[in-house]
Amino acid sequence: MSRTDALTSSGTAAWELVALVRRARDHDAAYADAPVLDAYARISRNPLTGDLEKTDRQLADVLASIRGRRARLGEVLRDDNKSAWSRKARRDGWDALVARLT
Repeated sequence: MSRTDALTSSGTAAWELVALVRRARDHDAAYADAPVLDAYARISRNPLTGDLEKTDRQLADVLASIRGRRARLGEVLRDDNKSAWSRKARRDGWDALVARLT
């Protein structure tokens, strides 16, 4: 999959389709003992270019990494607004991820 933010013709983000494929694969007996990894993304700024890195593109990268690690997909969590930059902001996706770890 290319590293783009393009939507499919159905209006579904490319990472969502990849997530469906990962979840279908999770039922394969070969993955019964595979680790479960969650995917998290928030709007970020690329330090080299200064460009915003949207969550859709980041999730596509994370899902590719999960595939490469032969892991199963847990939760897909994200914080899509710019308030994710603020230290004081509430990040619901991050809070959910931390809760899953504790």
